[in-house]
Amino acid sequence: MLVYVAPNRWEKVLQIATGNIVTVNQVKIAARMDLLDTAMDSLIESYILSAQAAIEAYIGGTLLKTRFRGFYDGIPYVMRINKKPNLMVEQVKIFDVPVDSTLYEIQKRKNLTNIFLSKISFPDEVDSVVVDITCGYESAALVPEQIKAAIIMCVVKMLTGDCGDNNIITKGAKDLLKLYRDETEWSEIT
Repeated sequence: MLVYVAPNRWEKVLQIATGNIVTVNQVKIAARMDLLDTAMDSLIESYILSAQAAIEAYIGGTLLKTRFRGFYDGIPYVMRINKKPNLMVEQVKIFDVPVDSTLYEIQKRKNLTNIFLSKISFPDEVDSVVVDITCGYESAALVPEQIKAAIIMCVVKMLTGDCGDNNIITKGAKDLLKLYRDETEWSEIT
């Protein structure tokens, strides 16, 4: 049985692609608001950022290209990287020493990536293994339309004040996000 190990923590190293995935005017059109009335534009901007963050948490992914660093205790046989989409493993380091890429194998799946370290063994120590990755869409223009529509739905919900359930993600948005949601169990065996 293989044991998949998630990192102890992720640190955001660098936000490579920036900006809003949808525009204020796209939200105003969906909410049937006057495009020329700019009184609520800054509020809509903040709602867009909140919706983007909520959707990233819901789907278990990163929308705009970002570099992350994951920290593992000891040398796990299989490191599970739960970041997506377009994940790229930049570097694996053990005790701050880069590991030659021939010493590990990368297995990409739809919603996750596994790194097999079968050729390496070291004693367990806190944060002894560090993985640098990049994931997310290169630009807002490349984010799928279903995700953009879900963001707009969430912002419109916030504008109507219909967040009494403390959940800004609407049922319609959840339906649109099904293809992008990570529902893989950590205990999954291959």
